[in-house]
Parts: sequence; structure tokens; C-alpha cells
Amino acid sequence: MRTDPSFAFQAFSAVPLRGHPDKKKKMYVILDDQSNLSLARSAFFEIFGIQGNASPYTLKTCSGTTDTTGRRVSSFVVESADGEVHLLLPTLIECNLIPNNREEIPTPEAASCHSHLKAVAAKIPPLDPSAEILLLLGRDIICAHRVRSQCNGPHNAPYAQWLDLGWVIVGDVCPRGAHRPTVDTFKTNILENGLLPAV
Repeated sequence: MRTDPSFAFQAFSAVPLRGHPDKKKKMYVILDDQSNLSLARSAFFEIFGIQGNASPYTLKTCSGTTDTTGRRVSSFVVESADGEVHLLLPTLIECNLIPNNREEIPTPEAASCHSHLKAVAAKIPPLDPSAEILLLLGRDIICAHRVRSQCNGPHNAPYAQWLDLGWVIVGDVCPRGAHRPTVDTFKTNILENGLLPAV
């Protein structure tokens, strides 16, 4: 079982395809290729007025396996921060265990602290205090994870990747000692049939 995290944060707008296609909400999204399905916080459902009954599922993370329930929603699109790219989202499952550490969100200022990232710093959106971390996109939307270009630096330094929806930074971009360290690990498997997958 792999337990090291591999998420990256991006700023998107989520847009419903049906009912209110003109209604959009800016939010931060975690890209996590260790999750087999995509998740949304309860706040996402409330923002868009999504009703419906909760269905059972099994959530497997680094901290163990939990039987839980959550609503499902589909027919949403994510829009890149510049509005140029739109991707149809897979079915989202309600889950409030999505990591919520805003210190992990890269900023232009933090990227500028690294000489090898200065060239992409202007392409990282400024931190938006009003935008919440509401979605985690897993491997069921693999196109969101596809790397088009990469900007590497020294060994153990953060690196930047250009994805279809914009630039992300992977790794700790804050200067050493700038904030208290925290540990975030989040491997997720959603088990629709109640059986554990082979790992």
C-alpha cells in the first residue's frame, strides 16, 4: 500500500450543466492520483442546492477503512482560473474528510522564493481567502492529472507542472521554518460493493 501523498492544489470554478449553467463558484480543488474516485464536501452540495438521499460506500484511507454514506451528484464542469479550459466532472461523492490545509495552496509569492519557479510564479493565481477547498479529483478524471510540461529544480525542491487546467506546484514551497510542519497523508479508495481491493 502506498501512503505518501501526491496532491496538488488548483483554483477552479465549478459550473452546473443543468438548471443553472450561469451559476458558478470559485473554489480550490485537490488533485489526488491516489484516489480512485472524486469527492466533494457537504458545503459543495449546499452551495448548489443539491438534494438527494445518501448512499452507503466504504472509504479506505491511510488511517483505516470506514463504512459511511454520502450523496452523489453529476453534470458539473470545472473551469480553469483563466476561463479557457472546461472539463466535465465525473460523479462526485459527498465526503468531509478531504484535507483542508490552506498552507499547502501555492501562491505567486511562495513560488518566487525559488529561483527555478520564478518563471511560473506569475501563472499561479493569487491566494483567494474566500475560496474554499471543496473538491478532490481522483483518477476517474485522469485528463485533469495529465502533465503537459514540468519545471524541475534542485534535489528535494518543489517542482511545477503544467496541466490542462493550469499550473500546479508539488512540494513544500514555503521557506524552511516559515510555518509549523503538519503531516497530511490521504490515499483513498471508494468501494461501491463493500469489498476491499487488492493493494
